[in-house]
Amino acid sequence: MAMHSTDDHVKRITGLIDRKIDLDKLQITKGAAFDSYGIQHDECLQGTRKELLQEIDHWVESPNGKCIFWLNDIAGTGKSTISRTVEKHLKKERSSMAPCGESKERSSYTGVAIPALMGRTLLIKQSGVKRNKLIEAHRGVIGTIIIHESPLPVASLSRLTGISKESIHVRLELFHSILSIPNDKTKPIRPFHLSFRDFLLHPDTPEKTPLWIDEKEIHQTLAVQCLKVMQHKLRKNICNLPGDGTERGEVGLNSVSHHLSLELHYACRYWAQHLIQSQDPITEMVNAFSFLKLHFLHWVEATGILGIISEVVKIINIL
Repeated sequence: MAMHSTDDHVKRITGLIDRKIDLDKLQITKGAAFDSYGIQHDECLQGTRKELLQEIDHWVESPNGKCIFWLNDIAGTGKSTISRTVEKHLKKERSSMAPCGESKERSSYTGVAIPALMGRTLLIKQSGVKRNKLIEAHRGVIGTIIIHESPLPVASLSRLTGISKESIHVRLELFHSILSIPNDKTKPIRPFHLSFRDFLLHPDTPEKTPLWIDEKEIHQTLAVQCLKVMQHKLRKNICNLPGDGTERGEVGLNSVSHHLSLELHYACRYWAQHLIQSQDPITEMVNAFSFLKLHFLHWVEATGILGIISEVVKIINIL
């Protein structure tokens, strides 16, 4: 029992050291310090953000306050400006607070160092099969979000990928600072910055984080899932129209959204793009032709109702 306890303790210490080493290796971004010459005038204007600044000041002065005051919002909303204002104010009074802030000048990939460290921290206590499952789960969710051709909300993402909504929410919990995850569940999830996508897809990223995304692998997974969604949902006269001569303008929007879900719309439009960018397009092409033998007319009908019939010609040319 004592031996196991010691081993666990050593592992925890080793993990903390590894994380400290990672943090020490982070580059210092030029101009990032709060009193950098290049941003010396970048502070809150006199009389603005009074309520928030007073709240922060109260937190600083409170002996029972929490250790961290978290300014949490999307990029460009003034977090750095507020931080520099507070920092300068406190420096004048105490000269004791450490430099902080962001800079508009960012070195390559430094802005996405957090996901790299998150990957290391997330897996530090995991090993073997559990670790691999955790990696694959995150890759599946995050990879789909950064690879897909058009953003989808969680429910549609779940039905497209076959991953439960609960699992998706759990995987997204660590990524609120770099993904736009609306409170409105009908709104799509998307990355805030392309730099996050570029970082996770970059060939050098596997050396920095286990959460590296294999682009071709995700494309193949999405191609397979798109074909499955269409096979399960497409059928003749999918919107129950009164006759073959019904014009598209006569089909109600409610009927379209009810019978042609967002994930089915996505699959009808983008399945071929994912297929040709997959790891093994030849094998998936065989599955695609099997699908088209059974559902070609159903697919054409659906694209016509969705107003994307031109995609049919493009896809046929691709194949």
